[in-house]
Amino acid sequence: MQRPTVTNYTIINGEAQRRMFRVFTDLNASCTCLSGLDGSDSWEFRIQTKSSNGNPTSFPATQASMDTLRIDVIQTLDVPDTLQKLIILGMGDSPLPLTFVPEYRNQPDHDLPIARTLDSTSNLSIIELVNIDMFTTVTSVSSFMPSSTTSVTLRNCNITSFGFEFTAGLNNLTQLDLSLNNLVSAYAGTGNQLFADRCSLTFCELEAYNLSYNKLSVFPITPLNVKTLRKLSLVISRGIIITSFTVNASMFEQIDDLEDFKADLPSGSAECNSEQWQTTHGARVCVANDTSSGQPSSGANPLTFVLLAGVLVVILLLCVLAWQWMVYRKDRPSETHSLASSQESALFDV
Repeated sequence: MQRPTVTNYTIINGEAQRRMFRVFTDLNASCTCLSGLDGSDSWEFRIQTKSSNGNPTSFPATQASMDTLRIDVIQTLDVPDTLQKLIILGMGDSPLPLTFVPEYRNQPDHDLPIARTLDSTSNLSIIELVNIDMFTTVTSVSSFMPSSTTSVTLRNCNITSFGFEFTAGLNNLTQLDLSLNNLVSAYAGTGNQLFADRCSLTFCELEAYNLSYNKLSVFPITPLNVKTLRKLSLVISRGIIITSFTVNASMFEQIDDLEDFKADLPSGSAECNSEQWQTTHGARVCVANDTSSGQPSSGANPLTFVLLAGVLVVILLLCVLAWQWMVYRKDRPSETHSLASSQESALFDV
């Protein structure tokens, strides 16, 4: 039976390159070695799917790393410990349907790192994926990026939501660009104080957040709960209209204190009932007179009061049970004495 032909792009040089060629030749497979990456702390790949221009019948022995690669699958990359920046650009008008796979296809868990460093600590800090379809990947895998990552760009990646484990380990993220996706919520920050310290979920060290050109219909307030936030971009103009720009006075102060804030001007139909429009950074925001109308950026959360009420109810029930037990213990001796007297009286009557 004829062996299937596969294509592999790898980064090798010299004698290692010749050995790898022999291995792939024995397997009836193709191997293209990428050049121009030695000693560089930044790798950039330009990707086009095989189906976008047909399957080539042959592959070059070597290829410059900046030339377009025709692939359908990206496997976990083995990178040197000197690599600091990894960029993968999808070439085309719409996100490319690439599949990410782990190094070992049969590994049991959901861990799928995009890159790993052998026998050393990773220094990879910047990861940019542009025009790559990440719809399935972001909801089904965990630990996609190393803990050393401080800047992430997932632009035009067909993202609607994230799984809880996709950003596992990202406790030091300071820059996040999720522009040109289909998100309907802010993702960064939280209104639930129970999750406030889980930085891999809330990005509690985030300084710059680009949420422009998504599908938000209301002004996202949870990013304002990130105390380190300095830059926020919420330009939405893609036929999507934010109908509510309402924040409370405390949130407005936080927006005003940002170093950079970009947002669409609200349309004439935007709601602002019994509040007043105020302008900051060239954008109009509806500021509620009653601070309770918006979600507080700090302080007590409604869930806290619910939990406190539940604790008080439990304590009250325990007190009632304890009181009933004491009454029962107190009445039991008299009942025992009464029963004994009755039995003695019955004995004498006989």
